[in-house]
Amino acid sequence: MQPKKYCEYLHKEIQPPKPFIWIWSSTCCNKLRVFSWLLLMDRLNTRNMLKRKRYKIEDDNYNFVLCTAQREETIFHLFFSCPFALECWQAIGVQWQMGVPFFQMMELARQDFNHKFFMEVFIIATWHIWKQRNNLIFENYPASIISWERRFNEECTLQAHRMKASLKSPFLTWSSSLV
Repeated sequence: MQPKKYCEYLHKEIQPPKPFIWIWSSTCCNKLRVFSWLLLMDRLNTRNMLKRKRYKIEDDNYNFVLCTAQREETIFHLFFSCPFALECWQAIGVQWQMGVPFFQMMELARQDFNHKFFMEVFIIATWHIWKQRNNLIFENYPASIISWERRFNEECTLQAHRMKASLKSPFLTWSSSLV
């Protein structure tokens, strides 16, 4: 038996959570898909990840820089429960149901969003939350919802060029309605 067929046979019963399938089915560029895969795998270099790797940060401050709540910077807090992130999600009409398992939370948000391009919106939104955070840390450029919305809309316009014609028009109509 060939190694590939053997591997497929061994893993035929294993199904990844749906959001992983949605990532690789999205029309986003590979850089953004890999980013979102790292996000879902909890492999982004957040301060929590650096702490787990025993990396020392100046003043041992592992708190999230965009948040005034003085909470440790975890993937979940950074992208889903921080007031800055919540304001970003609210601006684009994505609702998260906290208190349910993470992948179920994503499935519920996708159902509530009610557009076929949920994963593209999710990926672009998280990418620009990440960019706002990094601009503050590395460039000392203050994060703002206005800046996030502008960059989100610019990325949506670029993303539309990668979509099928049947999705492109509804996606552009949706994104332009946010302004």
